[in-house]
Amino acid sequence: MKLKKLAQLIALIGVAGSAVAQEVRQDAPIARVEVTGSSIKRVAKEGALPVQVITADTLQKQGITSAEQLMATISANGTGTDNPTSGNNVFGADADRVSGGASFASFRGLGPNATLVLINGRRAPTHGKSGKAVDLNSIPMAAIARIEILKDGASAIYGTDAIGGVMNIILRSDYQGAEVSAYTNVTEEGGGNIHRGSLIAGTGDLEADGFNVMTTLSFTKNEKLSSKQRDFANGFQPWRGLSPDTTGTPYANQLTGAGTALGTGFKRPGDPNTYLQANPLSFDGKCDTVEGMSQYQTALWKDVTSPLRSTYSCAYDYGGDYIMQSPSEQANLLLRGTYKLAPDHTMFVEAIGSRSEVISILTPAQISTSLANKNAYPVGGQYYQDLSAYIPTYNPTLPIIYKWRANPLGNRTQENTTKSGRLLVGFEGMIRDWDYKLGLSKAQSTTHMDLLDGYAYTDAFYKVLGSGIVNPWSLDGSQTQAAMDAIEATKYYGAFQTGKTTMTQVDGTISGELFDLPAGKLAMAAGFDFRRESYMYSQDVAAEPILLSPGNDNLPKATRNVKALFAEFIVPVTKDLELQLAVRRDDYSVIGATTNPKVAFRYQPTSWLLLRGSANKGFLAPSFTQLYTGLLRQELASGVTDTVGCAAHPGDPRFCAPERFDYVSGGNEGLKPETSKQGTLGIVVEPFKGFSASLDW
Repeated sequence: MKLKKLAQLIALIGVAGSAVAQEVRQDAPIARVEVTGSSIKRVAKEGALPVQVITADTLQKQGITSAEQLMATISANGTGTDNPTSGNNVFGADADRVSGGASFASFRGLGPNATLVLINGRRAPTHGKSGKAVDLNSIPMAAIARIEILKDGASAIYGTDAIGGVMNIILRSDYQGAEVSAYTNVTEEGGGNIHRGSLIAGTGDLEADGFNVMTTLSFTKNEKLSSKQRDFANGFQPWRGLSPDTTGTPYANQLTGAGTALGTGFKRPGDPNTYLQANPLSFDGKCDTVEGMSQYQTALWKDVTSPLRSTYSCAYDYGGDYIMQSPSEQANLLLRGTYKLAPDHTMFVEAIGSRSEVISILTPAQISTSLANKNAYPVGGQYYQDLSAYIPTYNPTLPIIYKWRANPLGNRTQENTTKSGRLLVGFEGMIRDWDYKLGLSKAQSTTHMDLLDGYAYTDAFYKVLGSGIVNPWSLDGSQTQAAMDAIEATKYYGAFQTGKTTMTQVDGTISGELFDLPAGKLAMAAGFDFRRESYMYSQDVAAEPILLSPGNDNLPKATRNVKALFAEFIVPVTKDLELQLAVRRDDYSVIGATTNPKVAFRYQPTSWLLLRGSANKGFLAPSFTQLYTGLLRQELASGVTDTVGCAAHPGDPRFCAPERFDYVSGGNEGLKPETSKQGTLGIVVEPFKGFSASLDW
């Protein structure tokens, strides 16, 4: 998406105060920093770990104003159900609750729960609905100083979730002056505009005054962008033989089945094959007379859907109903106060709060009727579609079952509102030559989902379909007022799901230099991390029988305690070679204990060449939903062919046609952590000052 910056209304009030704070004294001591992937403070330099740093200045220059835009710039980030657009498709078991209007990091395509997101080096609350990954919308973008991306496993340092990598968001901690900014990003082709405003203000010089108090406040509004507004998103080009794999059409395709008008299959004159779906528009070559429909491209999808099912079917451009950017609003607040207790000791209190509201707009429901569900089209109904002219064996004295895109129900529309917060009290400083930090935090995230349109009570809606008042074969998609009134009476509006996560954490680290070795000083860090985590999920009882949203059993509050100890060493082997050794042991009250080591090396034979690598073990603790979600019966999203039966009965649709089977999913309290073995190798070259290039595997 190409963006134009329309206006920067107010900016950089009180620049002088900020500029003075940035001046560096020539005689000042070289600062030591803690880099993501290590707990040891040291002089900043290219290290043994592949860490990418994205500064606030870079974010501004690239026009990045949202979490989704940020993740699109990170090559390590995978794709999938990790943003408000793609992550809200259906309800159901654990995997289907991944997003709920959130944006997630998903490094190396391992999923959001395998990427650890930190704020200032500490854990943040997981999303209230998913219960297992941090919603990036809860991060105050205006307060970001830099983002560090570790493209390596780090369970030996941080514990669970750090298999795919670590995203450490460093917020501003010491600011003087005031700055107000407002932006509007306008797309060249219309739709998807983004509006953003922010305030940052602070007072007090920590060195001179002994304190600093600062705040940031930001608002973001994203406008809707539909796939129909972008040519590159158009996967519906039937003139090129390109169309979606779906026979759920607004002008319904008739299905076969025992006791129905089509029977268990039908033949065409002169054709020995037995077919399983029929549409008069397909027989006449007129599927494209209905907006968004075309002839099903059998040759294109023959390996997915049997030609026996699709040859005489129409297809539908359901992709045209997709939303590329969901309409959303976010508000974020950061309050931080830092007080200098003594020359080498500081205390700070930090509060982060956010509110995110995302409207998820999905395709209308796709329905396959059946005799068992009592929603087949009845004999004698005013819209009964007799196909005797096309199919000699057609029996108009029996009901019709069909596959239909229920456009009269409307697009399925959800409103996800998430409120997140973290209160942290911390102490940092030095005792002699040893750095220490200690923190106590309480974090919480709550997500509410309301259904705004497109959902109906299953039994009531099926009863309306079975009455014959609704016309599933309307060429222009229109229905009588009586039919629309009957459909409206079956719809559900209002509260549907609520999820809540909480985390209480106390952690501490001490680091410094132990003693001298021939090649340098041996540095070490040691620390502890104690957490109490809980999760609760509830679903409105009245909403459970809603069409296409069978839902999960309510999950009463589940709690677990985590105790972890860790240690790390930086060992200088020679002048040019150093090793990083780390180990961490995590003990969960529910799933037991796990120990994970790591070894990394940094070898710099010349001033312009650096070689690095690592080997480590990692783990991913099962989420609360994976442990405790109730059992749920669902249908496979795509058909499965009986390869053995089809080989024995070639051409027989009873064996060769893909079928969608039911399956049962849910939690398992006996789950143990997922484990991983990882390694990296990399090279960094800096042929001249101001330029460097790296390659990491």
